[in-house]
Amino acid sequence: GPAAMAVVLVLGGQASTTLPVIALVGLAVSVTGVAVVIGTLRSDRFARWTGRTLGRTVRWLAGIVRRRPSEEDFEAATLRFRDGITATWHHRGGRISLAVVGSYMMLGTLFVTSMRAVGLDNDIASLAALVAVYTGVRLLTVVEVTPGGAGVTEALYTAALLVVTGGEEESVIVAGVLLFRGLSYVGPILLGSVALLVWRAKRSWRVEAQADDPGVAAVTGAMMDQPPD
Repeated sequence: GPAAMAVVLVLGGQASTTLPVIALVGLAVSVTGVAVVIGTLRSDRFARWTGRTLGRTVRWLAGIVRRRPSEEDFEAATLRFRDGITATWHHRGGRISLAVVGSYMMLGTLFVTSMRAVGLDNDIASLAALVAVYTGVRLLTVVEVTPGGAGVTEALYTAALLVVTGGEEESVIVAGVLLFRGLSYVGPILLGSVALLVWRAKRSWRVEAQADDPGVAAVTGAMMDQPPD
């Protein structure tokens, strides 16, 4: 989604020559990731191959950093993950999609707003540039190296913005990144606190999980490292 938007803005002539590469790489990574997930969900054979490939990759990386290779059965773990996702998607796929899309759109809007709030003008960083930077960093931080991506995410946002702006307004960029990251932490905490209070007060709104719900059983089995019945 965000990567495709960045490509559209770039092709519309609203971006510098640096952005096509960022946008197209982001789109390629997005398409590849979606293809792998779809293939894993649709094909048992592909899911097994994905698990084996992931296992070999993880063990290879462990060898490079001289750490003990994981003894996890990645093929079995992939199949459990596939079963859990399939069952959950069957029952709640629409809501999950809306939640994910809404989350990305809200964070993207917050990122752009934060940059503008600190004075990063459109002449220095266009909307296309900000969308491309947000897309690229989100893709690079799908797997978080540090808790919440702290430190790494800020450095990537700053570096990417400096690239697209040609190194201008460094102090403004740093301020905008810190503002965005601060709001992205504080916002969920405040909303979560309100949601917790409402959840505790409105007992009639609660929906008890059914023991015979296949989605619940599958996800629980995956979390317990046991295949669902």
